[in-house]
Amino acid sequence: MKKKKISIEKQTELLLNDFQEKYEPKNKIIDEIILKGQNELSKGQIPQVVLKHVVLAIYRVVFIEKVTVGERAYMVGCL
Repeated sequence: MKKKKISIEKQTELLLNDFQEKYEPKNKIIDEIILKGQNELSKGQIPQVVLKHVVLAIYRVVFIEKVTVGERAYMVGCL
């Protein structure tokens, strides 16, 4: 069976949406980071750069604020 090729933009969008659905407990700051990343993607920003900024920003929130995103969220993108 052939796999469909998905554009990097679509993959990034799917990752952001999947993470947003799975992380818990919900956090206003993380929601804003994801929304900003989605907005940057829609404006045509480079997907790899957007993803890098989102991941680093979420990491900072988790590290500094001592919040958790849950085990399901850690598995996003591992497959």
